[in-house]
Parts: sequence; structure tokens; C-alpha cells
Amino acid sequence: MPKKFKVVWVLCCIFIFVGFIYVTIKTQMKENKARQEVQAQQYKQREEEKKVEQAKRFEVMKRLDLLKDHVSNGKFDEAEKLAQELNAEDPNNAEVFTWWGITLVKADRRDEALDKFIQSAHINPNSARTYIYWGLTLEMKGKHQEAIDKYENALLLEPENSSAYAYWGASLAKMGKHEQAIAKLMEALEFNKYNKTAYGVLVDSLYHQGQYQKAWEIVKRARDAKMDISKDSLDRLAAALPEPA
Repeated sequence: MPKKFKVVWVLCCIFIFVGFIYVTIKTQMKENKARQEVQAQQYKQREEEKKVEQAKRFEVMKRLDLLKDHVSNGKFDEAEKLAQELNAEDPNNAEVFTWWGITLVKADRRDEALDKFIQSAHINPNSARTYIYWGLTLEMKGKHQEAIDKYENALLLEPENSSAYAYWGASLAKMGKHEQAIAKLMEALEFNKYNKTAYGVLVDSLYHQGQYQKAWEIVKRARDAKMDISKDSLDRLAAALPEPA
């Protein structure tokens, strides 16, 4: 092949190769740009969805606070109606079920309340509040050991929950296990010296154990913490041992 044709052939090959590279790069750039635009659109959509979801959660929280206020003010019908509405909108909200259950407990509808606590724990098994109110409801039905099981669940989640210890101690006291009750009630006061339930039950349990001096010491601690002890408990204790001067 003449040298001139060889040069032309080589130049053509180079041209074709460069053209191929150019087209490939151009195509890749277009694909990258299209991919980036899609990703940007997806990101924007996700951010908008997040904002909508956050707005929904905020609205639910506001209405849940209203539900709690209704319960605190004894407006159980209003609280239950709101709980039903919230549940219809968000059937997987465990806190709604918990406060629905609390509403029913306050309204003296314990069996229905237990059902709500069960549903709440099924959705979110990590709420100490749910187990505590579940336990309290069982306690109201005289199921002391079952109640204790729920307080134990609460303490696995929140090991320093003073209320769980106090209610556990109260259940033991009702079962006549005053020595064990005293231990739990003292733990309750270690974590919260203002736990009114713990003081009252502790004084009675110490009385039943014949630890009258210790009971008076707890009475003094309660008074120092501005916690009241029932007159019946004080009168019973004073009959066994007059209050030390």
C-alpha cells in the first residue's frame, strides 16, 4: 500500500476512534445528567414527603396532648372520642392506644383498657408507661402477680423508674409479702424521694412487720418531702408505738 494511502488510512482510523470516544463521552455525560436530574427530583420528593409526615406527626402530637388534657380534667367521653379519631387516622400509633387505655381505666372500663394496652405493646414493646398502666389495671382487678410481671417489664426498659418499683411494692404488700414489699419501696424512694405511693405503702408494710421505729422514720422523711401519710396509717402506727418526740 502506498505511503500516502497508509497515512490516510491511519488518519481515518484515528478520526473514527476519536469520534467514537467523543460520542461515548457525550452519551455518558447525557446519561449522568439525566441520572442526576432524576436523583435531584427523587431527593426533592423525599424531602417534601418528610415535611408532610413531620406536619402530620406534629398535628397528632398536638391532638394527643389535648387527649391527655381531657383525661387530666376528667373529660373521658371527649378523650375517648379523640382517641378513636386519632386511631382511625393512624392505626399504628402505640401512644394513642396507651392513652386510650388510660382513658378507659379512668372511666372504670378496665377490661376494655387492657385490650388497648395489649395493642399498644404489640405495636411498640418498648414503652415503660404502657406496662405500668397495664400493671395498674391488672392490680385493680386483683391480679397481683400479673401486675408485677408488667412492672418488671417496665423496669427492664427503665431500670430507674420509681413508679414501677412503688407499684411493685404495693402489689407485694397486698399479697402479704411485706418484707419483699419494703425492699421494692425503698428502691422506689432511692430514685425519687417524692414518690407519694411509696411512702404510704412503706409505712404500712413496716407496721405489719412490727418495725414501728423505722415506720416513724419514714413518716419523718415523708413530711420533710412534703408528702402526706393517711390518718388511718398514722393512727394505727401511733397505737402500736407513740410518735417519738
